[in-house]
Amino acid sequence: MLIDYPLNKINYTSSRGPASDGRVKPDVTAPGGMIFSAVSSYSDYYKESSANTVARATINGKSYYWGQMTGTSQASPFVAGVIATWLEANPELSPEDIQLILKKTARQDSHTGACPNSIYGYGKIDALAGIKEVLSPSAIDNLSTDKLYKLYRDGILFTSQAGKINLILSTPDGIIRYSDKTDVEPGTRIEWRELGLNTGLYILHINGFSEKIFVP
Repeated sequence: MLIDYPLNKINYTSSRGPASDGRVKPDVTAPGGMIFSAVSSYSDYYKESSANTVARATINGKSYYWGQMTGTSQASPFVAGVIATWLEANPELSPEDIQLILKKTARQDSHTGACPNSIYGYGKIDALAGIKEVLSPSAIDNLSTDKLYKLYRDGILFTSQAGKINLILSTPDGIIRYSDKTDVEPGTRIEWRELGLNTGLYILHINGFSEKIFVP
């Protein structure tokens, strides 16, 4: 039976967070309600008499159907397809990079309210904003030989001998939330939560390098 889903709002079948350990879940939301797609011609569910069948084509005497489907079986491949375009733009993106970009570029609107939350996570996935982030000069670039560090979802790993560094994290509007001069060496790892930072977007400044990070 076809259901009249409200546009742009969370589907009533969507699971709510948080995770059992308190982490924000879901990470992001994606289109998954009333998705029209080709279906298996061997399925008995999508046939001429089904209310969920939306179109049919007959080729060489065999019928092929399109139907509406709802659930994570639709939302998950949507997200996978979006991420595939990001990987085409930068094949060196790590899983941690992708998680960061997903959350940094997720869209908020009147339906999501303030994010993150336990219904929409960090917001609605935004494919275009994500690809712009991947291609921007400030995007994550783990291949840079000049960098002293590599970013991860939960912190930063120093990969080169740096000695004393000046580590500053500020809000996008310039308010400094953390500042410290510290000695680091290859293998030194700093977790964002250890710095007392709240969830949100920050600008990381280290010895002349500046880039956006998202603290989950």
